[in-house]
Amino acid sequence: MSFEILNPTRLLVFITFFVCLIVRHRHKNKAFELVFIIVSISAANEILTAALSYRHHATYVLNNLYVMVHGWMWFRVMRHLVLRWRKLQLSVSIALLVFGIGNFFIGEGMQHFAFFNFIVGSILYVATFLYVAFGALLEDDFLFFKRREFLLLLAPIPYYLPMSMVFGFGSKELHSMIVFGHITFYMALITFVNCLYYGLILLYTHLDNKYRHNT
Repeated sequence: MSFEILNPTRLLVFITFFVCLIVRHRHKNKAFELVFIIVSISAANEILTAALSYRHHATYVLNNLYVMVHGWMWFRVMRHLVLRWRKLQLSVSIALLVFGIGNFFIGEGMQHFAFFNFIVGSILYVATFLYVAFGALLEDDFLFFKRREFLLLLAPIPYYLPMSMVFGFGSKELHSMIVFGHITFYMALITFVNCLYYGLILLYTHLDNKYRHNT
């Protein structure tokens, strides 16, 4: 396995982490603290993954744990920002943890990447997000879609949807298909979706910083 010390995704993670770290003292709110924790976990995962890969050790256990914690943290963000249906969101996040742990022991195991954990987590988050969004529409709460918090809740969607669809197909040929030069389809896709994901987080950080500067 070839080792890349700083691939595009890793660079995006570190840029987002350092931006959030620099502006953290200006954001005295729970939502940003949760985002900072998510980005910090992502940065730590990238560092540990790089170290393990450099020593030619498997990273499946680490990445599987990251997928679970990452998904659970985004449900925490949603529960904090959307006060309606908090019991539903809590139930869904608990169901995600139970499924993930069960999948480790009686399902896919920890010896390779647990695709089902990622796919199920993606489906649950997207479904809950749509439920919350449609609920806001039914209640004529159109301001919900103009708030910076909506942008934050939207951030994982461009990451979850494409990746869960690719993992759902489970085609090794699709993953390794060359799209340009030596760039595989998987590498191109993961770079693109991470640009959207971390780009939305950075945009939320900018808007939140601007709002707090003007108040």
